[in-house]
Amino acid sequence: MSLQLCGCWDYDAAAMSSPKKHQHFVPRFYLSAFASAPRRVNLFNIPRSLFVRDASIRDQCRVPWFYGRDDGLENAIEDVENLVAPVLAALRAGDPIPEPQSSERFFLNFFTALQLVRTTRALRTAKELTSKLDAALEELNIESTDDGVPIEIGEYLPSPDQLVLDRTLNCADGIATLDLHCFSVSQGAPELLTSDHPAVFYNQYCEEVPGRGVVGVLSRGVQIFLPIDPRTLLLFYDPGVYQVGRRRHTISKVENPAHVHELNRLQAAWADTTLYFADWSSRSAVKRVVARAWKDREAHGGEVAILEDPTKDDAGILQIRSTTPLWRLKLPHCKVKRRARRVPLSDRANQTRHGDEIPKEVLHALAEWKKARTF
Repeated sequence: MSLQLCGCWDYDAAAMSSPKKHQHFVPRFYLSAFASAPRRVNLFNIPRSLFVRDASIRDQCRVPWFYGRDDGLENAIEDVENLVAPVLAALRAGDPIPEPQSSERFFLNFFTALQLVRTTRALRTAKELTSKLDAALEELNIESTDDGVPIEIGEYLPSPDQLVLDRTLNCADGIATLDLHCFSVSQGAPELLTSDHPAVFYNQYCEEVPGRGVVGVLSRGVQIFLPIDPRTLLLFYDPGVYQVGRRRHTISKVENPAHVHELNRLQAAWADTTLYFADWSSRSAVKRVVARAWKDREAHGGEVAILEDPTKDDAGILQIRSTTPLWRLKLPHCKVKRRARRVPLSDRANQTRHGDEIPKEVLHALAEWKKARTF
């Protein structure tokens, strides 16, 4: 298998040798931005309620053979990370957001997609969904078959490397349709946290929509939060729903400690097991954030719902959806547009974003991007 993306992604599993046993799912260069000392980071293990001071960054977010017994995908991901690292460094330094049609923006989109789909939490959720789908089919007395031979859907779940590859490409395409804003936390406010699942889906627009999947990458109102250092956070958002910051401004200051707490709560709710932070004296604040997010952590995962098909009396619909904690998130500089507010709550989860809302130059760049991908 070989893959090229924008000249930066070249994955040929057969050509790789000397595989690394311990493979990272959150890169070391990313965690280094939250370092407490050179090559060290403070952490809080949530299940064990345990703080560790100056833990080795090298030992974080890695699993033996996470992508399989060769590290072709890990090496290819490292190539992407080498290209996105200077983009993140520029954003931390206060540089403008890269233009939507730029290669820097595509690297950033692709990196964000990776952090949404390649973590231990993301892969476990995918496996849980296939198990629930098998159970739902069994409840309906339906057999999945392959040429007449009964199978379980879980048997056809792709290997971790192929699952990451497929989902990242689809997710990056969706992220390319979002706008991007940068939040800069003032020095007087608390620091941002990150975690072993640092890119977080949310949807303020559909917070009160019950029992529906509203955090797909093409869902109307979707948002993606990614802290990139203790003072900088990126927000990808649906421009058809939100007005973020002042017009024609892509960077906003966050000064209110309560707003930083809300952003950190997202990390605490979505983390698999571990939060990372730079300032050892902020331990009490970390524990308060975790305590507030504790119930939210239980709302994660996926659901398979059996719905009636309104068009047929003897048929049903299997709906597969990701579940996520939704609360009244209070964020600065982020407002729902008047036109979007007019849409009834019951209709919001049924909406998706369409290509005619994407600027023409972005559509053109996206088309060129897809041409550069070869399998």
